[in-house]
Amino acid sequence: VTTSTHKVQYIMACKALKEVVWLCSLLSAISRTQKVPLPLLCDNNGTITLSDNLSFHA
Repeated sequence: VTTSTHKVQYIMACKALKEVVWLCSLLSAISRTQKVPLPLLCDNNGTITLSDNLSFHA
């Protein structure tokens, strides 16, 4: 459990990105590729800063 808003939004952005990767994989399996990048939008500066910090990437 986290009390920080930007950490919660970071976790939710990661979950959303996992869903996008899964959907792209599914589309690829049925020969439908995604031709344009899908943007991940976020309006929280703390979350954006956290995602830009490479030490938090797995």
